[in-house]
Formats: sequence, structure tokens, C-alpha cells
Amino acid sequence: MQTLIIILIYIFYGFISFGEIVFRDDFNNTNNDYSPWSITYNNNASANPQIYNGWAFVLFNINSSSMTDVLVRRTFLGSPNKTYTLILKGVAYQNAITPIRVYSGNTSHAATTYSFDGTLTVDERTNTFSLSNLSQEQIVTLELQVGSSEIAGWDWIELQSENNDVDQDSDGLSDYDEINIHLTDPNDSDSDDDGLTDGDEINIHLTDPNDSDSDDDGLTDGDEVIGYFTDPNDSDSDDDGLTDGDEVIGYFTDPNDSDSDDD
Repeated sequence: MQTLIIILIYIFYGFISFGEIVFRDDFNNTNNDYSPWSITYNNNASANPQIYNGWAFVLFNINSSSMTDVLVRRTFLGSPNKTYTLILKGVAYQNAITPIRVYSGNTSHAATTYSFDGTLTVDERTNTFSLSNLSQEQIVTLELQVGSSEIAGWDWIELQSENNDVDQDSDGLSDYDEINIHLTDPNDSDSDDDGLTDGDEINIHLTDPNDSDSDDDGLTDGDEVIGYFTDPNDSDSDDDGLTDGDEVIGYFTDPNDSDSDDD
């Protein structure tokens, strides 16, 4: 029974602690295949890369003058609306510090470092970063700079992601929801300029945040809610056969009273 409880606790906390797996590379093969990772050498640097004993990607005999002379890279689909966690189990000998960079073209989107104890002890490390300066989802490159180590290697490398809750325009909707669900502008609190915030339209009034006149009655949603107290989702709030817009603009009657003159 105790064992079952421990397993359930592990599953529960594992579920809430980790996000979506973007990729996990275990390097379990006997073909010396470390793809989709690649290695770039600069300034006549060199190394002996291999899949060590069929389970680890290792660069032996690194010969270079700086960290950026040996670059280990792979690509992934990056998003400005996610927070990323890089988890890896590896080693760096003798230089224990390894810079990490995420970039596309000539633009760097994130930079951090991980470090080991400088011995051949294999250990697990975790780093978190975001790509908030991306304008949209796009392919980016993850780069590990290992040129200052003699040996660098990894049992496995995993990248996870979680949706972030950033709300840049403070309209009550996260940037992620605006971009991926509602198709509104995450930098404009009132995407359709009708006087109601996108969040209020979605969460309170149930109107279309991309249409300033959701019921097509000639009055903006904001005017209906704030000015005339009519229903922004009903073109004829008082069911008298005249649209709210015609009553207000054309006939100067009360759009909330089907018999404005009580006759």
C-alpha cells in the first residue's frame, strides 16, 4: 500500500510540475548518430564526437581556444507565448560552465548558462528561458557552447514548454489566448475600438472582440453597453420591430421600450 501511495504521489507531482515535451533526445543507438544535433567548429577547432557505449552523446578531445569555437546545435519551433525549461544530464570537463543561446538568423532570443563541478561526474541540470521577443511562432536554434571544455557530453537532453500568462495589454486575456484562440491583438486592449476591452467582450458581454457592432444594428457594442444599456447581441432589444440603431439614430425612440410614447 505504501508503495502504491508513493507511485501516485510521484505521478501527481510529475504531472503538475512538467509541461509539454518539445523534444527529448536520448542518444540510444550504436550507429554513432547524434542527429538532430549538429556540431559547428570555428577557428580551426576540433573534437571527436561519438555516441559513447550506445547511450551518451560525447565530444572527446575538444581542441579550441574559446567557448564559441565548438557549437552544438539543434532547431525547434519556438513561441513567444511559452516558457521553456531545458533539462539535461551530462558533464563538462574541465571548464564547468557552458553558455546556452537560442537564436534565429542574427538575432539572439534568449541566453543562459549551465555548469557542472568540472569533474567527469555526470549530473542533471535545469535552465528556464522565454522567447518573448519573437513576434510569432518560428523555427529557432538552440546552441550549447562547449569550446572551452576538454570533454562535453550528455546522457539525454529534453526541452519542455508551458503556456505563459502574460497579458501585455492588460485586457484580461493572456497573450497566448488572444493569439491562438480569440485572434485579437495582444498589444491592443480594445481590438475593434468599440469602447469595450477584449476581455470584457469575451468574459462579460459575450460579444465579438473583433467586430465593433456584434449584432449589426448600427450601434457599437460599447455604445450599447455603456451609453444606451441595450443588448449588444440583439439588434432589436425591445422587440418592437425597429433595430436599436434605427430607434436611436433615425426615430429618436427608446430602444428599450417597445412603446416609447405609451400610446
